[in-house]
Amino acid sequence: MGKQNAPFKNFTRSGLSNPGTGEGRFDDAQQLFDSLPLRNESYCSAVIASHARSGNFTQAFNLFEKMLIEGLRPNALALTSLLKVSSNVGGFGLSRQLHGWSVRAGFRLDTGIRTALITMYSHCGMLDDARRVFDETPVSFVDDVFLWNSIIAAYILNECWIEAFRLFGEMVSFELVAPTELTYATIVNACGSVGEEKYGATIHGRIIKGGMLDATNLWNSLVTFYTKCGNLEDANRLFERIPRKNVVSWNAIIAANEQNNEEENALDLFRRMVRVRPPLEPNRITFLSVLSAVSGLSALKHGREIHSHIIRLGLEFETSIVNSLITMYSKCREVGKARAVFERLHFKDLITWNAMLSGYEQNEQQESCFNIFKKMQLSGFEPDSHSLTVILSTASSDPSRLIYLRRGRAIHGYILRRTATSGVSLPISNAMLTMYAKFNRVADAEKIFKEMKERDSYSWNAMMDGYSSNAQFDGALMIFLDMLKKVESAITLFGPHHGDTSNLWRVLLGACHAHKHLELGVEVATKILELEPEDEATHISLANIYASKGLWEDSIRVRKTMRDKDLKKEIGCSWIDVENKRHVFVAGDIFHSSRKEIYDKLGELDFRLRRMGYVPMTDFVLHDVDETQKEAIIGYHSEKLAVSFGLLQNGVGNKGVIRVIKNLRVCGDCHNWMKFTSLVEERDIILRDSRRFHFFKNGRCSCRDFW
Repeated sequence: MGKQNAPFKNFTRSGLSNPGTGEGRFDDAQQLFDSLPLRNESYCSAVIASHARSGNFTQAFNLFEKMLIEGLRPNALALTSLLKVSSNVGGFGLSRQLHGWSVRAGFRLDTGIRTALITMYSHCGMLDDARRVFDETPVSFVDDVFLWNSIIAAYILNECWIEAFRLFGEMVSFELVAPTELTYATIVNACGSVGEEKYGATIHGRIIKGGMLDATNLWNSLVTFYTKCGNLEDANRLFERIPRKNVVSWNAIIAANEQNNEEENALDLFRRMVRVRPPLEPNRITFLSVLSAVSGLSALKHGREIHSHIIRLGLEFETSIVNSLITMYSKCREVGKARAVFERLHFKDLITWNAMLSGYEQNEQQESCFNIFKKMQLSGFEPDSHSLTVILSTASSDPSRLIYLRRGRAIHGYILRRTATSGVSLPISNAMLTMYAKFNRVADAEKIFKEMKERDSYSWNAMMDGYSSNAQFDGALMIFLDMLKKVESAITLFGPHHGDTSNLWRVLLGACHAHKHLELGVEVATKILELEPEDEATHISLANIYASKGLWEDSIRVRKTMRDKDLKKEIGCSWIDVENKRHVFVAGDIFHSSRKEIYDKLGELDFRLRRMGYVPMTDFVLHDVDETQKEAIIGYHSEKLAVSFGLLQNGVGNKGVIRVIKNLRVCGDCHNWMKFTSLVEERDIILRDSRRFHFFKNGRCSCRDFW
């Protein structure tokens, strides 16, 4: 019967790929066939099935073709094996050919072939064809549980959950066939995938009634089901009742606890697992979960113990485990150890590079982050969305370093060149927007925002924060109003779960402080503390508002509250970078090598500024001392020292911008002093305090005295 099967001629050589170990050459198949001791159908069919199971797909199909040419008829075993792998090799075209041949060869009634056809079509996404095979099954074969399992699994694979549940209901309601362990495991897993806890619990009841709880794999499926539904309590309870726990059981419950932020429980379970008798050997899945738990806890001691366990089992060069080790050590602030693990891995993938990149970014080692990014590209790896988001975040980390802005711009150019046709992804757009906003490049941030094809809550809030941190309050308000028009539930986006809300409240609090609006200031501070009860800066602002009005008892009460909550005011300092060297100052600093020149410059400036109308705002000194002492206290604040040093270092006649960073909010007197200094010295000054950028030019500030 061989010659009528000519339509299969050469199909194995027309684009058939072979992900297995074979070379895909027809002469190999010819040599194999010629060497067979018996040229019979059973032997050849067995060889085809063996090749298919081993992943040698080309050899399997070549031998199948040769059998047809020689007039030999492959049996059901060979055909079933080929159907199972055809979707991985030649797509639905090859699958349809096999289906047609099986019908012509008389296998139409073979339920094994039908089951394989359903599975094949489902993997090709051809559900209509899979269902047609199932519906055309003769009545005499409708009690075959494998057919039911395959069609239910087909719908689940293609996420057609309702039809899968309906078929399962039909199967058990009409008692057409008794569900097997696999049937229940499949449907329980589906319930977990869509969070159908009520329906899944009903199936759990059927399993108990059916007396099938001796099957460990079914127990494991139930544990995973309750975990996916967020019911960790029942998952833990079920796990303890499993009579014969295997590695999959332990992996499931360890992962369940880790994913539900119960990292300590996950580590305790791992310790129990390695002590059970007879011993169970943790595998890759086990270690990925426990390393993630260690990362969540930053528990370095436990991480080292687990690393030692990994080495003893010979898994220290398994790529996914190495990636998790890098992340774990980075989260534990041991980035040097993370780098050592990284370097020992010879065959790194993109995830490995990204893990190391993120490690440096999280540990604020910006230069190392830039270097590993460059090395990654030189090694032939194209950065993905995660890589680019991390490196842009690194560029945003220190707005005082203009070299970071230049690097960020270069990365921006690279992104535009690479995505000229596809467009920039949302996470990357958000990262670029944030970077430009932090560097006071609001126009660039605004351009990116307007060009974004889609926006999320982060986009809107980042743009609003960019405007407000650069004192462009009209822009912030317009963005908020625009969001109200275009986004449903915009108030929710602007609600207490987003830090930008607190930032905008702080803008109002600063204005209340600057203009001595006590009542409104107290109300605004109360609102901020509702959102962030542990915010020490707001407590300090509230205490200062009281003190500025002479309400010392109220001020003392607020500071007592801070002590009770163990909230400590950060020591104020300012810094300026000159010739790639950072100079840090505190108030009244006496340790800087140029302290004499700095204080001389301050004295000179004080004389000139007073002639222009500057008067120290001593009401910002919240201590009960005389006026002379107040002027002395306020005259040597850290930001004044940093600016004076900058004026000295840049030389006479140099009109370059002076850039200073302060870790706390600039006080009202220093803010006023900066305005006068920019006018008298004819120099632009950019001060970045804990709230926003202040751009001083010709005696004015960009914030318009609202900060």
